[in-house]
Amino acid sequence: MVLSNIKKVAESKRVTIVSVAEEIEMSVANLHRCIRENKIEAGVLEKIAHVLDVPVSVFFDEIPIKNIGHTTSGNHSPITGDIEIDNCKSELEKSNMRISYLEQIIKDKDKIIELLSNKK
Repeated sequence: MVLSNIKKVAESKRVTIVSVAEEIEMSVANLHRCIRENKIEAGVLEKIAHVLDVPVSVFFDEIPIKNIGHTTSGNHSPITGDIEIDNCKSELEKSNMRISYLEQIIKDKDKIIELLSNKK
C-alpha cells in the first residue's frame, strides 16, 4: 500500500485531508499518522476511497495518480491486437491489485483474531 496516495488523490480532486477525515469520522491527526506510518484498517481505507470517489486500488503503488478523475480514451495503438493486449494487461493488473488488497484484509483480520485470542 502507498497511503501517501491519499494526499495525492485528495489534491487532484481538490479535497482537503481535513474534509476527508471529517467524512470518515476520524481525527485529522490520526489520518495523518496512518498516512505517515503507511498503516490503516481495510474498512477505513474503503471509506476513504468512497469519500474520494475512487477504487481502493488507487492506494496501491501500481496505479498512476495522474490519471485519477480523468477518463482516457483513444490512447491505444490503432492495431486491434495492441488494444486487446493492453486490455488484458490492465485486467491482470486490476486482478493483482485486488489480490493484494484482499491479502491485506486477511492479515488485518488475522491480527484481530490474534488480539482477541490473547485477551481470553
